[in-house]
Amino acid sequence: MKKVVLFPGQGSQTVGMFEKMVEGIDEQTKQHVNRQITALSNVVNQSFESLVNTDEAQLNITMNTQPALYIHSIVLYQYMESLGFEADLYIGHSLGELTALAASKVYSLDDGVKITRQRGELMDNAYPKGVGSMAAILKMDDHKLLELIGMIDKENHRLSIANFNTPSQTVITGHYNAVEEFVSRCKEYGAKKAIQLNVSGPFHSPLMKTIEEPFKSYVQQLNTTSSMKPIIGNYSAKEEKVQERLIDHLVKQLYSPVRFVESIERAIELGATEFIEVGNQSVLANLVKIIIKEKGYNKDAFKVTSIQTIKEAKEYLDE
Repeated sequence: MKKVVLFPGQGSQTVGMFEKMVEGIDEQTKQHVNRQITALSNVVNQSFESLVNTDEAQLNITMNTQPALYIHSIVLYQYMESLGFEADLYIGHSLGELTALAASKVYSLDDGVKITRQRGELMDNAYPKGVGSMAAILKMDDHKLLELIGMIDKENHRLSIANFNTPSQTVITGHYNAVEEFVSRCKEYGAKKAIQLNVSGPFHSPLMKTIEEPFKSYVQQLNTTSSMKPIIGNYSAKEEKVQERLIDHLVKQLYSPVRFVESIERAIELGATEFIEVGNQSVLANLVKIIIKEKGYNKDAFKVTSIQTIKEAKEYLDE
C-alpha cells in the first residue's frame, strides 16, 4: 500500500472548522489539540481560534484564510502521525502545497504559519478587489477551451488556466472582464456549466508575477531542508525531494496552473493505492474520486476532517 496525503487549499474553509475538528473526542485530547492551534496562531500574533469559529467575513480574507487552513490541516496531520500514521507521498492543492512542505519537514511548523500569512498578504495586496477573477468550467472540450481563451486573452485583458482539477473541470483566471467574457461565451463552445468564483484576485495567473520577487525573497530567508518524503508539486506534477527545486517551484506556483490531474496520475504511476485528504471538507477527495472514475482507475479516496475521522481512517487502513 502506498498512502498519499492530500492537503486542500483556499475555498475549503468554513466557520467553526476548529470546533468541528475536536467534536466527539475526550477532553484531554481536545485540550492538546487546542493548545497546538493556539501555539501556531501566536506565531503570527493572531487569534485564529475566535476568528475561525465566529467571523466568516474575516476568515474569507486571504491573509487570514491561508494560515487558518494551514493550521487546521497540519494540526490534524500531526495527530495522525502521533498515532503511527506514515505517508508515502504528499500532494497539496495550491496553498495545500505549503502544508505539504511543512508535513515533510522542509521547514518548521512555525515557519509554515509565517509563510502562509506572508503569501496571503501578498496575494491580497497584489491587485485591488475587482481587478481579477476566476471561474470553474465544467465539461468543456480542451481544444474549445483553449481556442476561446486564445480569442479573449490580450494585453490588459489577460486570461489563462489556473487549475486542472479533473478531466472535466478546469478553472480559468485573469482580469475580471476577461473571465466574465469567457463565462458568458463558453456555452457556445460546448461547456456544460461555468461558475464565476468568489475570490479576491487572479490567482495562478501570470498576473501574479507582480509578487514573485517579494515572495521569493521571503522564502529564501527561511531555514529549509530537503523533504523527508516526496512531494508531487503543482508546478511540475512530478515528485521532488530536493529543497532548491521545491522552493523554486513553490514560487513559480503563484503564477502557474495547478496540475492536479497530472499529479494524481503520477502518484498512481508510483504505486499509490490510497488517497487521504487531511483538512476541512472533502474537496480534494471528491476531485480524486472523479479523476479515478473518469480515468478508470481502481483506487480509493477518503477524507480526514476531524480527530474523530482519524480513528475511522486508521481502522480502514489497518484492515
